[in-house]
Amino acid sequence: MRNQQNYQALQQIRSKRVGTNISKQLRQKYTHRNVRIVIGDTVKVVRGEYKGIEGKVTKIIIDKSSVAVEGIKKEKLKGGKFDVLNQRQNLNQRQNLNQRQNLNQRQNLNQRQNLNWSQSQQLKRCINNGKYRRK
Repeated sequence: MRNQQNYQALQQIRSKRVGTNISKQLRQKYTHRNVRIVIGDTVKVVRGEYKGIEGKVTKIIIDKSSVAVEGIKKEKLKGGKFDVLNQRQNLNQRQNLNQRQNLNQRQNLNQRQNLNWSQSQQLKRCINNGKYRRK
C-alpha cells in the first residue's frame, strides 16, 4: 500500500517528499531535522562514491527523488560530460535556508515559548492577522 501511495501520488505531493537532513548547526537554529530541497541550496554528499563533496543543487528530478550537484559530473565514452544524480537520502543540507518563510515563522513561534502569557497572546494575534502569513 505504501509503495502505491508513493508512486501514484500527485506531482505536488511527490515534490514535498524530496527533502534532506540538515546539518547539526542548522538543526539547533531552526528546530527542524529535514527540509525540502530547492535549486541553489548548498549540500554535502555524505554517502556513496562522491562522499565529502560540497556543491550547489543544479537540478531536481522529482520522479526519481534525485538531485544533481554542481561539480559532480561523469564523462561519456564519445566525449562530453553529464550530471550524476544523487539520491536525496545521501545528501546533507548546509546553507541557504534564510529565505524559507515557513522556517522563519516556526522560529518565531518557538521564541514565543520564552515569553510570558500576554506577550505570547500578542504574537499569536499578529500571526492570525496575517503579519507572518505567506502572501
